[in-house]
Amino acid sequence: MTIFLTSSPTGPLDQSRRVDGLDESNDFVENLRSCWPESARCLMIAASPDDWEMNEEMTAHFAAALKHEALPVACFDLWDGRTGTEIARTLQGYDVIFLGGGHVPTQNRFFQKLGLREKIQDFAGIVIGISAGTMNSADVVYAQPELEGESLDPDYERFLTGLGLTKTMILPHYQMVKDSVLDGRRLFEDITYGDSFGRSFLALPDGSYVMIRDGIETVWGEAYRIADGKIRRKSFNIAIDGPAGAGKSTIVKTVSARLGFIYVDTGAMYRALALYMLRRGIDPQDEEAVSKAVGGASVSICHVDGAQHVMLDGEDVSGLIRTEEVGNTASIVSAWPAVRAHLLSLQRDLAADHDVVMDGRDIGTCILPDADLKIFLTASSRVRAQRRCRELTEKGAACNLEEIEQDIIERDERDRNRAVAPLRQAEDAVLIDSSALDVEEVLAAILQKAGERGLPSRTS
Repeated sequence: MTIFLTSSPTGPLDQSRRVDGLDESNDFVENLRSCWPESARCLMIAASPDDWEMNEEMTAHFAAALKHEALPVACFDLWDGRTGTEIARTLQGYDVIFLGGGHVPTQNRFFQKLGLREKIQDFAGIVIGISAGTMNSADVVYAQPELEGESLDPDYERFLTGLGLTKTMILPHYQMVKDSVLDGRRLFEDITYGDSFGRSFLALPDGSYVMIRDGIETVWGEAYRIADGKIRRKSFNIAIDGPAGAGKSTIVKTVSARLGFIYVDTGAMYRALALYMLRRGIDPQDEEAVSKAVGGASVSICHVDGAQHVMLDGEDVSGLIRTEEVGNTASIVSAWPAVRAHLLSLQRDLAADHDVVMDGRDIGTCILPDADLKIFLTASSRVRAQRRCRELTEKGAACNLEEIEQDIIERDERDRNRAVAPLRQAEDAVLIDSSALDVEEVLAAILQKAGERGLPSRTS
């Protein structure tokens, strides 16, 4: 099943942009065309089952939009209040299902009558949500009050059981309704923000959409995350994990420079804490001692002229944290829960407020589990040892290839088997083996995957 959860696929409802046919913004038509069958059997499932005239007009409107885009259609049927529950058994006979727009609770009741949540799970075609249809696609639906009196009605149910196609609760038409007033109160600041505590909503302006393909959910276009009473623009985050020496630092710097993203070197942050422990003679293996000391360390990241600087208690330690001793100590102390908790808040705040590239051992599995793109970058232990030897030789330092490779193997084993946040590839991460690839080849692979996750629309 490929799913498009849109705000308005035929252009802004406020007429702020003219659109003929389907809205091409954020590669919507291109993405839809890439999975469109040769001759699609289409179905519109209405939001207002008893408004037959409006339902027929909506079906005709979208049939015309598909024709304008030269997307071949074999038929375009309509299910509304005139449709018996028996005919709903034929759902699998269609290629494309449109979930119409309208009043969310009304459509939700109609979906329940059809038993649509159960029937749609095995559907193998394309699902296109439109406004209310998008909202009702969630597992738990936030039925944002819409009609006069709903926000004041104690019996109005704001959270409903949806179709279960996504965990994301989407609010459409954000550019049009963000300043709306309902029942004498501001729709978002006074109503929706209060409902967001302990939850998360995704507000989409018309033209933006969520695409779910092969189990991967991506946001295309401008979007805003509402959670715990606050709203912020949804940033694009790239998480790059992998073992030591796989080339993560080089790649994230290259990716961040190419995309204009902030590079957050989490390894450098842990190295700064390791330096803090070494300076104080604290045994990194002593969890209790490390846990007591870590609260006194202030670690931050600043960017000057595009370059990252790691600050430890106000001192720039960027040039002091790249030694083997500091690296091995960082590998040990980073396993302690108190150390990870100390840095977690800073890392997540950076990612929430900015487009970032972040590298480490557990970014995609622990730090940013909802990152837009996850990469697991690896290379053979021999290749990684050779790379490290070249770095040391260029700096005029002596190196022993066999010893360095053995150190790498031992660190890999330690990182894979630590109790807290072990090194592992996230289930939805893309594996890239850089053993035989140069930097440009790795960069090209990452940018291609980022494009597939919706990045072009966010950087255009």
